[in-house]
Amino acid sequence: MQLDDTPNSSDGDLLGKFKQLIAENKSLTERLKECENIIAARENEIEMLNQLVSEASEMRSSIDNQLQELKSLQDETDQMKKFIKNMADFYDK
Repeated sequence: MQLDDTPNSSDGDLLGKFKQLIAENKSLTERLKECENIIAARENEIEMLNQLVSEASEMRSSIDNQLQELKSLQDETDQMKKFIKNMADFYDK
């Protein structure tokens, strides 16, 4: 660059490159914002899916408990049926 104020071709080249870099920077900044928005949306989806997994796990646990209770009731019912049958057989004799 010359010390006087007369522009030369290298000043024009530098100015052109500077403007190009500014344009690229703006473009990259916009792309970065888009990526940040996409990431934020994905994080929200992940949070929602984690909540669904948690709820499904709670439901599964509740269903497992209810199933265990039903099996226990079935066992008690079977024992009562056997007892009643044995009593009926005993009194029929």
